[in-house]
Amino acid sequence: KLDFEQFAAAQAHYARALELCGEAGAARLPIRRGLSRAYIGGKNYARHLDQFPTDEADPLIQTNRAEAFWGTGEPERARRLLDEVLREEPQFEPALLLSARITADAGEPARAIQLLTELLKRQPHHVAARNQLALAQRQAGDLSGFTESM
Repeated sequence: KLDFEQFAAAQAHYARALELCGEAGAARLPIRRGLSRAYIGGKNYARHLDQFPTDEADPLIQTNRAEAFWGTGEPERARRLLDEVLREEPQFEPALLLSARITADAGEPARAIQLLTELLKRQPHHVAARNQLALAQRQAGDLSGFTESM
């Protein structure tokens, strides 16, 4: 069982680390990445979105922001952000996986299957992608593909 207070504590620790690091600190990007994951883990999307790290050049932070937008009920905004990430880094696995999840959630399992199949060609043992593929296949009514993916 997750204790969401732990995520709140992590957010506070990361925020303090950023203060101590200063604007030009070499540790700033890894700290901001950790902070963005703490917000995702704590499901504090709406309450903290204005404080969410926004490093434009970092694909992981942008992917985490997209997940936050999706979590606040803004899937189109999340998709636009993921499109930007994937335009810069077409093989970026976290963005591909999240894009497939959002696409399937939007009722487009065929497109999600396509994204996941491409990811699995490069990483055939990727457990999360394989699970998402099975769910998208089931959603599309492809029960034979569903059982093969499991």
